[in-house]
Amino acid sequence: MKYILLIHHDEALDDDERQHLLKESVQLANQLHENRQYLDAAPLQPTFTRR
Repeated sequence: MKYILLIHHDEALDDDERQHLLKESVQLANQLHENRQYLDAAPLQPTFTRR
């Protein structure tokens, strides 16, 4: 069985908060990879890029 994990944050965060969340999500991805539970990742585009 496969699952999807979506990590979402408010785009209005300041740079320090954004960097903290990025660090946490990378740590989680590394942990999942070490446990052979990680397949792939791809970032979503920011809302200001939508048409």
